[in-house]
Amino acid sequence: MRKRKMLAVLLCLMLVVGFSLAACGGGGSSSAAGGSSAAAAEGGSAEAAATASGDAPKVVFQVFGTGAPYGAAMAASLEAEAKARGWDYTLMDGKLDATENAKCVEEAVAMGVDVIISMPIDSAACSPAYQKAFDAGIPVLNETIKCLPEDEDLMVGYSGPDDIIHGNEAAELVYDNLPDGGGIIMLTTAPGQDTTVKRQQGFEDRLAELDTDGKFEILQIINTDSQKEKAISVMNDMITKYGDKIKAVYAHEDYSAVGAALALEESGYAPDDVYIVGVGGSRDGLAGVQSGQIDATTLQSPTRSMVQTADLVDKIIAEGIKPPAQLDPYDNWLPIPKVTIENVEEYMPGDW
Repeated sequence: MRKRKMLAVLLCLMLVVGFSLAACGGGGSSSAAGGSSAAAAEGGSAEAAATASGDAPKVVFQVFGTGAPYGAAMAASLEAEAKARGWDYTLMDGKLDATENAKCVEEAVAMGVDVIISMPIDSAACSPAYQKAFDAGIPVLNETIKCLPEDEDLMVGYSGPDDIIHGNEAAELVYDNLPDGGGIIMLTTAPGQDTTVKRQQGFEDRLAELDTDGKFEILQIINTDSQKEKAISVMNDMITKYGDKIKAVYAHEDYSAVGAALALEESGYAPDDVYIVGVGGSRDGLAGVQSGQIDATTLQSPTRSMVQTADLVDKIIAEGIKPPAQLDPYDNWLPIPKVTIENVEEYMPGDW
């Protein structure tokens, strides 16, 4: 009997302190941060984060997958912010799987948390879970990958990049650096994903605005899943098919841009033969710009993104914003600077 009572007490203490493991598919972590914090020292964020009852706010981050470098960097950055701000915080890893992503959101709803931050790998798959959160009165902050347009009424707001701008800036870089025009290969991320659609749309629309003389032609748009090795293979095929018609490569991720550069180098192309621009400002991308392997990237910092998101979560909690109420403005865009050899040192070595 004594042993049972002691076990019961220990279990209760674990629940109070907040160190229980809770995640979809058993792959997440939970932590509660205490008293003093960097955020509190810098601006009182930890105090602002307290709920109306005075308890530490319960916040879940459903990340699309920590198996992707950007997802892992975001998870690490937000964990640091959560500790600094005194949240009772849980990471739920969607494991790069649409069903798992939706399950994470549903489990967060069942936990009855104060705020859900959701970064969906497949917006349509998560749509029913967002409706459940809305019906339960739990604010969902959409992160980095946009929900379906028809689901924006279910969200409290959006924080992250405007992928249209990524595409716009890449088109401007290509146009400004190739006065004679030429053929372009576009290497995309996952087909159908909101990120992919908008990075393509932004590039095509802006290039059409700039290229009034019709000097440029998009030779082919092909998926590389943001993987360096796949990009090498795909680019080798493009070189065989189009040869010297290729004057530019626009890759939706830096890893694909670097892969394209390696393929071109192996085929005997000089660095100045093909203009290569990536997206992300990853360590590989920034190092590639610095060395001249690629020409440019558009920066998307997970650290800066998570600070912005954490500030918005504190605002949601402090102001008691719950559905159907929303943040004003709804869209909270992350700055996206262009990075070239002229300014790359400002951003080295990168944060993911």
